[in-house]
Amino acid sequence: MPTKSFQSQLKDKRPQIRAVLDTLEKIVTDYFWTFHMDYMDQFHKMEVRRPFVLQTFGSYELGTDDEKSDIDLVLCTYGSGEDVLMANDAESFIDLKTFFGEFFDHLKSQKAVRASKIEDATVPLIKIEIDGVSIDLLLCAKLPYAESLTNTEHTTCRASLYSILGYQACKTFKEVATNLSKSACGDLAPSAGLYVFGQVCRLVKKFCRQRQIYGSNLCFLNGVTIQIMVLLAMVIIYEEDFNINR
Repeated sequence: MPTKSFQSQLKDKRPQIRAVLDTLEKIVTDYFWTFHMDYMDQFHKMEVRRPFVLQTFGSYELGTDDEKSDIDLVLCTYGSGEDVLMANDAESFIDLKTFFGEFFDHLKSQKAVRASKIEDATVPLIKIEIDGVSIDLLLCAKLPYAESLTNTEHTTCRASLYSILGYQACKTFKEVATNLSKSACGDLAPSAGLYVFGQVCRLVKKFCRQRQIYGSNLCFLNGVTIQIMVLLAMVIIYEEDFNINR
């Protein structure tokens, strides 16, 4: 398992990350009040605290992050229901042009923020750094009638579809890991499967970094491939106790 010092580094970083995410939420709220006041007023009258969500996903959400991990974050405008990003009324209020235009300019204008945009990638995103915490911010451009994001007709463009696939994969990984029974993973309640999954992924990632065999740009293992590998191994090892439709 990871060393105590390694775990302590992660534990110490969590409050800082939460504070940074709170700062970013305030910046995004200010953007909507500044550029889209009518939109904000509409939801303010409905007593909705904010008409958008900044949803973490990826290694931070799964607990597989290490001290060098970026925070994966997706911005989605208002939708009701437990899962805001997949709610039928979650509408893409701003498109990618606006996201990389006035929204990006607003981020750049903040003294505490360092921001750069990557528009032409398969997954377009804005890279943000606040107080030493690196964030990859994506836009969920989901059309309001879409019940799921399975094709480009449910989004504003193909790039928008790719932007949400990582979030959907994270949900799947979390569901599978959580449903590994406690009897299979030992007395690590309440989320034994997810806990074991996170710790093993961190250990494998640390091993790869130390031996300089980490990074998809060099055809080595990256965060997602490690998660798939570890999760599949856990499913195979605990197959008798595994209870989920596959």
